[in-house]
Amino acid sequence: MDRKAMYKLSYGLFILTAKEAEKDNGCIINTAIQAASEPNQLSICVNKANYTHDMIQRTGKFTVSVLSQKAQFELFKHFGFQSGRDTNKFEAFEQCARGTNGIYYITEGTNAYISVTVTKTEDLGSHTMFIGEITDMEVLSNVPSVTYDYYQNNIKPKPQEVGKTEGSQTIWRCRICGYEYVGEELPDDFICPLCKHPASDFEKVVKKTEVKEMAANKYTGTQTEKNLQEAFAGESQARNKYTYFASVAKKEGYEQMSALFLKTADNEKEHAKMWFKELAGIGDTKENLAAAAEGENYEWTDMYEGFAKTAEEEGFPELAAKFRAVGEIEK
Repeated sequence: MDRKAMYKLSYGLFILTAKEAEKDNGCIINTAIQAASEPNQLSICVNKANYTHDMIQRTGKFTVSVLSQKAQFELFKHFGFQSGRDTNKFEAFEQCARGTNGIYYITEGTNAYISVTVTKTEDLGSHTMFIGEITDMEVLSNVPSVTYDYYQNNIKPKPQEVGKTEGSQTIWRCRICGYEYVGEELPDDFICPLCKHPASDFEKVVKKTEVKEMAANKYTGTQTEKNLQEAFAGESQARNKYTYFASVAKKEGYEQMSALFLKTADNEKEHAKMWFKELAGIGDTKENLAAAAEGENYEWTDMYEGFAKTAEEEGFPELAAKFRAVGEIEK
């Protein structure tokens, strides 16, 4: 039996959102169809491993935002490559608005949204089918809807050539979401931790890391270097803080205050950039890619695991779990 035959089916791509108490969440799905016209009904299929699935099961409501061909890969990453169980996907996310059912719909990279109240569910094994009556819907743009095929060919970054890394480690990349597994052999029963697809959806790839070293900064070993590092860290944290403040202000209806926070955040970003340049931290694209890879590798191999162990030792098991979850995402 050729599993690739399933790839010949045509799918759309959608952001499915739900709200339970004060918790908002969303995920990417590829199955949403009009089930009937009288009464007007929509059906969706959702993987049981998704936190959004559980929220819909408990609340009986959801909203589907139809992704358009203008959607950026970052939008797919934001809602598809992290779990709402340990991440607030709507914190500092501004491209959304509340529908009449109280659930967020996505306003950027989409062309319509449909709000639904569930009337029937079907257990399909790995997925649950939710069927419900449409309570509200609106067209947001006339940009064509994105299909799974369009996403694969025009939005998702292209895989690199098959081979091995300089460290002689084989890399296996999920063709669906881009998750990477490092190892000579991929276990036959391996399941992608992000999109839940099987080992058959992984392919060998190689990352080329031949880049020149960044120039050393002239302040190395001095107190001035430490001051620059502290200034960069402080401005970076301030920039993120004001971005979060802007998000809250916008959601509470304070548009002018939100704009003021964003302007302040932009100023802090420029200050951070200035100090980072002094530390010779910004190179060309190849140098920046190498630095990014090194930083991400440190975060998931050492940093977050160390943080988690300390949190456990000091009696904060829930925080330790969050550190480890973020470490997994950093992979």
